[in-house]
Amino acid sequence: MTCTINAMCEINKKYNKAVDTLDNKNFTKAYTSFLSLAEQGDVSSQKAVAYMLINGLGVTKNKQQADERYLKTAELGDAEAQYRVAINDLENGNTERGLKFLHLSVDGRYPYAIYWLGCIYLNGLYLMEIDLLKAQEFFKIAIQKKVKEAPEKLVHAKIKELGKIRTVIYFLRNIKMFFPRPTSSQLSDECPIKISTP
Repeated sequence: MTCTINAMCEINKKYNKAVDTLDNKNFTKAYTSFLSLAEQGDVSSQKAVAYMLINGLGVTKNKQQADERYLKTAELGDAEAQYRVAINDLENGNTERGLKFLHLSVDGRYPYAIYWLGCIYLNGLYLMEIDLLKAQEFFKIAIQKKVKEAPEKLVHAKIKELGKIRTVIYFLRNIKMFFPRPTSSQLSDECPIKISTP
């Protein structure tokens, strides 16, 4: 057990050093470091290598190799990689595998996968039936996960379901969904606004 923990700590240190190297724009050295870690089975490094391959950072651009690395990482259960494989597959006509990986990414709670599945249900894309209620549920979760495009899509779905006037009434009644009251633990001891007392 100690050996495994020490090995993980060492990989983590090397990963952080590679990130620093990348931040300092030493792309070739960062790529080499991430590649070495990816070959040792580090999932985060595998994604970093794929990212660098797609963008040609420290290595010649190679979308095919990047896609293969994302697929390998997706098959290991990484929700972000599953989302990237899903979007790539859906854009390139591999609908069955794309939807499979999108659902896996949603199961992994990846925010943009949740948002994108809402969009699919909203518009009936990729052989999926329009389902406004499912779309709205996914958009609500995406809102909680801070996907900035989700509120607009939720409004869009509600307008399709209820019409404009009833949608306005719905959101007025449910304003807390978008602006929840802070809990006492979220409030600081000092109020930034000075209130005068008579």
